[in-house]
Formats: sequence, C-alpha cells, structure tokens
Amino acid sequence: MGALTAIGCGDNTPTGPTNQGPIMPLAIGNTWAAKNTLFAADGTVESINYDTLVVRGTEVIDGETWYTTNSEMMYALRPDGFWGWEHHSAAGPTLGGIYPASVNAAFSERIIRATDMAGNMVDSVRADAVVGSTNVTVATPAGIYSCIQYKTRYRYMDGRSFTGDFYFDGDEVNYAAPGIWFVKSEAFRKSPTGAIYLRHRSELTAVTLK
Repeated sequence: MGALTAIGCGDNTPTGPTNQGPIMPLAIGNTWAAKNTLFAADGTVESINYDTLVVRGTEVIDGETWYTTNSEMMYALRPDGFWGWEHHSAAGPTLGGIYPASVNAAFSERIIRATDMAGNMVDSVRADAVVGSTNVTVATPAGIYSCIQYKTRYRYMDGRSFTGDFYFDGDEVNYAAPGIWFVKSEAFRKSPTGAIYLRHRSELTAVTLK
C-alpha cells in the first residue's frame, strides 16, 4: 500500500492507492498499518492500539510459495482468493477471502478449536463467510476505497450462537480492496440483554506496496 492518503470532505470518490489487482498484494516489504479500537456495549471507547503487518520473506511448502510476516501468520494467493496459515499449524491453511467474488458467494473461512489447559478439545467454532457486496465505498484514515464486503458468522458446530468475552466473539464484517487487502474490519457482539453492538473496529491508516 502506498503513502498515507488524506480523505477529502464530502467526496466519496476512492482516493487511496490504485484499487485493482490481486485481493492481497504479496511482496517482501509490503506493510499494512492499522488502528484498532475496542468499544463497550454503550458505545464508549475502551482502548485504542496500533499495529503493523510486514511481509518479511517467503517459504516454499509443497511447491507453493508462502509469504511470511512479522506475525505468526503467513499468506499465499490461490486462484480462489488469499489463504492464511498460522505458521505450520496442523490445522492447515484457511481461505481468508474468496476472489474473484460475486454477491452471495459463500465459503467456510475456518474452524476454531477450543482446548482446555491440558490441551483437550472442548468445543469447536465454525466461521462461515459470505460476500455481501462487491462494490462498497469505504472511508479509512488511509483513503477511500472500493471494496468487497465479506460477512463472517461465528457459530458453534452444533449451531448455537457464539458469544463470549472477546472482541471476535460474534459476527464480523470485513472490507477488502483489490490491490490493497483489508482496509476495515468490524466485529459485533451480543450483550447480556440481547442487544447487538460494535465491539471492535480495525481501520487501515497507511500502506506501502513494493
């Protein structure tokens, strides 16, 4: 992603770096900087932090090139979209975003297996995603982008609603701009009273593409 781009007032024309290309551009040195905000049920801000994902190298696994990062995740592009893999995890790679995308196209994003302190599996959560739109204009501190909207629904394997104490418990809406990758992500949670509220928001603040 390119240099930080200011958002113009009253103009929803995309202003970020070139908004085309693979859903996740992968090259050593690419960086994505983000602002992460955690909200309480009443809408007040609980915390704000910033992080940066950096592509640091490559690794060939079974003839496929994976791009390693400064996190535990590595990524690869395949004909159906971008894939993520927690470094050499036995769970294997998961499809992070289908691309090319069409409205209502569905895919199983991942299965999260919960274990107890002894490492015994106690439950499993399935994340099912669907394409909500292929042309949503999204404003971020890094610019305004034309995005694909991915909606992810977390549910226990037996169909029960997935709620809990962490920001990612509940449903998510992610926005990915082709040629840029994710520019905005929002996670929702159900309160004890049953109200749905925004729990976490991540927004792109700057991007550098090699």
